[in-house]
Amino acid sequence: MEAEFQIAYVDPGKLAGPKTGTIMKDMHYTQKMKLSFAIDPKFWATPTEIVPVNQSFVIDGEKVTLTEIERSPVQTLTRFKFSDEVNADWERKQNIISDLLFNLSYIRGGVKTELVPYRGNGTDEGYENMFEGNSLDTVDALLLELIRSEPKQQIRVDLNQK
Repeated sequence: MEAEFQIAYVDPGKLAGPKTGTIMKDMHYTQKMKLSFAIDPKFWATPTEIVPVNQSFVIDGEKVTLTEIERSPVQTLTRFKFSDEVNADWERKQNIISDLLFNLSYIRGGVKTELVPYRGNGTDEGYENMFEGNSLDTVDALLLELIRSEPKQQIRVDLNQK
C-alpha cells in the first residue's frame, strides 16, 4: 500500500491569537511525500463482525442495553440502546452517558488485556463507544466492566459461541 502526505507548518512567530486562528497565507507545506508499507494480510482476510449481545443493566435507575459489539482486527465498537423516554430527554441522556464509564477487555488464552477507548458519541438510539487494539481477530471473549455501578456489573461476551 502507498500513502501520499504533506506536513503543514507555520513559523511560531506568525501564529495568530487563539480567538482569530492561524492566517492561511502564513502556512507552509512540505513537498508531497510517498510512503510505501505492507499491511498484514489478516486485515484483508478477517472481516468486520457484528456480534448481537442484547444484555441489559441499570445505570442511574435507567435500563441500558448493550445491543451489539462490532469488531475487526484493530478496533471494537460497542453499541448501547436507551429507552425512548431517555432518548427524548437530552439531559437524562447526557447524565447516563456521563455515567456510562466502563473498561472493555479481551480475553485470549486465559489472559485479560484492557482495550483503550478513543471515541464515543450519542446516537439516535443511545450511545456507542470505540476501542482500539491490535490482534482482535483471535480473541476468545470480551469483558465489559461497568465502573460506576454498585454492585459492580460485568457483561461477558463469549465470541466462540455463536
